[in-house]
Amino acid sequence: MKEYLKEGYSLENILEKIVGEKNDSAILNNNLEAVLPNFQREYKWDQKQQKKLLASFLVNIPIGSFLFLKGRKDTFSAKEIGYRQLAIDSERIGNDHNECLYLLDGQQRLTALYTMFFDFIGYHINLKNSKSYITYESVPKSLRNRWFLNLNPDIDGEKNVFGYEYLKFDETIFEEKEPEDILDYIVYKNIVLSKEKGEWYHPSSEEKKFDDLNFHSGNLIIPIYYLYEKIIKEQEPNTLMHKMIRKVGEARKEVIIDEIIRCCREDDEEKLEEIYIKVLKPYDIEIEEVREFYLNSKNENKIEDRIRDAFSLHINNWVKDIISFLKARLRNDLSAFILPEKEIGRAITIFENMNRGGVELDTYDLIVAKAARKLDESLTKLIEDRINLKVQIPKEIIKIDKSNISSKIEDKVNIYNDSKLEFNFNNFEKVYDHSELNNSRIKKQFLNLLSIFNYVDKKKELLKTEHLRRKKKLSLNASDISLNYEEAIDSLIKGYSFMHYRLGITKVTDVNYRLMVLPISYCFRNGWFESDKAKEKYDKIEYWYWVSLFSGRYANRQSQRCVSDIIELENWIQGKSDGSFIIDFEEKVFNFEGYSDESLLTRKDNKIDISTAIIDGINQYIISNSPKDLYKPDQRISAWDIANKEIEKENHHIIPKKSLPETLREDSDIKEKIESPLNKTPILGNTNNKISNSKLEEYIKPIVENENAEGHILRGHCIPGYINNLIDVDNLDDYENVIDTLLEERFKDLRKGVISELKELR
Repeated sequence: MKEYLKEGYSLENILEKIVGEKNDSAILNNNLEAVLPNFQREYKWDQKQQKKLLASFLVNIPIGSFLFLKGRKDTFSAKEIGYRQLAIDSERIGNDHNECLYLLDGQQRLTALYTMFFDFIGYHINLKNSKSYITYESVPKSLRNRWFLNLNPDIDGEKNVFGYEYLKFDETIFEEKEPEDILDYIVYKNIVLSKEKGEWYHPSSEEKKFDDLNFHSGNLIIPIYYLYEKIIKEQEPNTLMHKMIRKVGEARKEVIIDEIIRCCREDDEEKLEEIYIKVLKPYDIEIEEVREFYLNSKNENKIEDRIRDAFSLHINNWVKDIISFLKARLRNDLSAFILPEKEIGRAITIFENMNRGGVELDTYDLIVAKAARKLDESLTKLIEDRINLKVQIPKEIIKIDKSNISSKIEDKVNIYNDSKLEFNFNNFEKVYDHSELNNSRIKKQFLNLLSIFNYVDKKKELLKTEHLRRKKKLSLNASDISLNYEEAIDSLIKGYSFMHYRLGITKVTDVNYRLMVLPISYCFRNGWFESDKAKEKYDKIEYWYWVSLFSGRYANRQSQRCVSDIIELENWIQGKSDGSFIIDFEEKVFNFEGYSDESLLTRKDNKIDISTAIIDGINQYIISNSPKDLYKPDQRISAWDIANKEIEKENHHIIPKKSLPETLREDSDIKEKIESPLNKTPILGNTNNKISNSKLEEYIKPIVENENAEGHILRGHCIPGYINNLIDVDNLDDYENVIDTLLEERFKDLRKGVISELKELR
């Protein structure tokens, strides 16, 4: 393969071939030299994967190789990189020799980088009057973004990588970082075609509007999507990106000057000298002159003009250094292999060999290797032994009485002699395969707790996000691991068992915000609660979980939120705080715009996808109350029966898809509504088989009759009881009204029930 490695091939080189050249009307790009063969699959990566890639790219960690086949432009039917399956006119493909590069491996990575550093979505939203216009809808949803860098995210106790404090950038800091260290510096804004045209980040906004808004400097974010075309290709000296970094710098300058004045007045010589050395000394200004000017207003030797000029130069250098750093990243060599067309027969074999690769270096494996110096058995074997132990579950954890939906499960507790249940982790989640810990989520959360218990509990360090990062974990020595592994795995098992019995979680992968298990597990580091207030404490943990999940607290900045919650939740359940850290978010439950609000969940706003966390969360909430099955009210849908495979659970469409007239089934808006989590509820698989093909009126009436006889069947599923009044359907308009009414009323019932329960829990 060495002979195919292209030397000196950078992202800039590849982008040049992807973007091509604008034609005279500046509408379409021609001479596209890098394209996708049409047999390539569609784009799949979500924004989280894209964000991690960008972090790796910025800290200069290899992002893998790219494989191209160099051939004639008619070798394959092709499509533009970044679009769905749309073939493009061959006249727009190829260089002067009618050759192009077909991307065989690296589509996800290269497409992501292309749409980050080139204004991909903006360019195509603003195209007009073109017969060949590639529509917004042809762009995969996860690529409809504009990407930014946050110059000063709220990260406690960590040195800012952009040198924001003193406007002094040192690119070597990035060489010391790991990708996860800079994730909070990366921001993206989802671009909706029509809804947010007035927003500052929408492509339809004029650049002047961008520049005039204080929003940018106030939020300290700068666009990177101009970097390739405006800064590198067109070499504009004063782009929007330059202006915004400078604007951020000017705002920061005023803060620095205020701090200089404070230091002068309060004789804080140490801080004054630190600022002076970082900011003014390089510009031949003496510290005595600074002190005299700001303390006594002496403008000797035109010091005011010189200080102003020094700050101006300092900010300009900061702007230049940041942009130069980003330009250099685009010009770094990538591992690009280019096969000549004559090697097309070997392309598949080469592709497979490149992807087969080696085994990824795993932090957990390195910790196991370290622990071997101190432990008699392998760490994995010792963890397996503890996982195989059955955990006794206090009955206070089980929800016995929830009056808002009348879900009483004393019968289930009585089966276990009204004492304690047993939790078998291996029923909850298949953890081991041939004596290897094969669940990466469990590995990662175990290592997180191992780090926290060692550095925070034992060594009394202040808990920070760095304790969740690879670098800190790899600093653990054999003694640290041997002293803390039992506490870490035992706490983790208790955390997941609480989620299982109290929160409707049936398996580890149900926990969409993975770090949410850490605050819960940390509360159990000393075992289950033994006091007479045990149930009250368990209730507070449940309250924290539902509020966090349904208010969107963990939708962004999970690491910071988790680290803060570990301490805050512990203090609250121990009576050391009033719980305002979480209670203040209660009003956002099912009321967080673009995440859990009524418009989104009822699909009145269907431009934004509903988060998987909300879809699964609603399902988990219903299961947590062990509702009765719709057709077999003597059988409850409980998390433990699902995990133990005593019952088979399926998610039932309350208004079945097949009950709709065929003309409605193909309507895209109706499809969105039918697939809303508000139109789904967990029931027995056998029941779903019986009623999933039924018409609405055929299957609702027996349920309503059972509701009257058994009580609380529909209410246990947060389904409005008067659904029976919605089934007289005569025409298509009636069907649409029924769907809309059901979603609206179920949203109200669900929110009302959750809020009512939350008030009881706290």
